[in-house]
Amino acid sequence: LGLVVIPIKDEEELPLSEAAITTAVENEEAKIAPLLRCRANTKRFEVLPGKYIVLPFTNQSNTELKFMLRLFSEMPAHLTLVV
Repeated sequence: LGLVVIPIKDEEELPLSEAAITTAVENEEAKIAPLLRCRANTKRFEVLPGKYIVLPFTNQSNTELKFMLRLFSEMPAHLTLVV
C-alpha cells in the first residue's frame, strides 16, 4: 500500500483526472509515501493549510480494493469523501 497527498486548488474539478495527479507528482507538488509490501503504511507529512486529496494506491492496476484511512492532525481537519 502506498499513499499520495496532493494539494488542490478551490477551482479544481473533483475527482482529479489521472493527468492532474500525474502532473502533481511530476512537479513534486504531491507528497508520497512509497509503496510498501505490507498491509499497513504509516507516514507523517507536514503540509500548509489548504485542501488536499489523499490517494491510496497499490501495485495492482485497475483493481478495486478496500482500505481504511486514519488521519491524525494537530489542528482541526474537515474531511470529505470524494468518489
